[in-house]
Amino acid sequence: MTLRPSDARHLDSWALVLLGLLAGVGLLAILHVVNKLALGDRMMFALDGEGNLPTWFSSTLFVVAGIGSLTLSLIEARSRWLWLLVGLLFVGFSLDDAIGIHESTEREEGSLSRLIVQPVIVIVLSLALGALGRRRPRPERGLLVTAAIVLVVALVASLLNAYFDPPYAVLVSIQMLEETSEMVVPALVIAAIVAALARRLGPALAHT
Repeated sequence: MTLRPSDARHLDSWALVLLGLLAGVGLLAILHVVNKLALGDRMMFALDGEGNLPTWFSSTLFVVAGIGSLTLSLIEARSRWLWLLVGLLFVGFSLDDAIGIHESTEREEGSLSRLIVQPVIVIVLSLALGALGRRRPRPERGLLVTAAIVLVVALVASLLNAYFDPPYAVLVSIQMLEETSEMVVPALVIAAIVAALARRLGPALAHT
């Protein structure tokens, strides 16, 4: 199959967006390690902290992914309800990151929230992303299915972090896996949204 110039531009757009966002996640992971080892575990750079740089970055990723998903729910009739569900959950995650809803819920309800509520929400979102992915062309399919898998990885890491007491180095690794996975998910979805919009806008732009 021969790629047209417009196809190459679309591929570059989503790939560049994804690489830029993943670079941001990687930088935060490096800052987290340096923070743990050399800076006295300052809250501003801790991936497992609240109201700090990683939290602001994560909240921004989720709200952008949420708004993009809600936008696609308005223009894609076939997948409208799936995009609407994904968009609402992502906006909810952004609010959670910004004001710490799940932390206060865990303090009040304990294991009920972590063992039931959060896994149910994650599983529903993962299934929605997987269902969307199966309906999409490449590269959107791969991006959305990968996001669904990474979301489950984040859930498993969260449960390990909560209910196991491993050595400190292992604990830090699990925390990094959990927090970075939670940021990679909206990054993948944003890239898929960029690819979808580029595919839709490409023919119109080609005739302008």
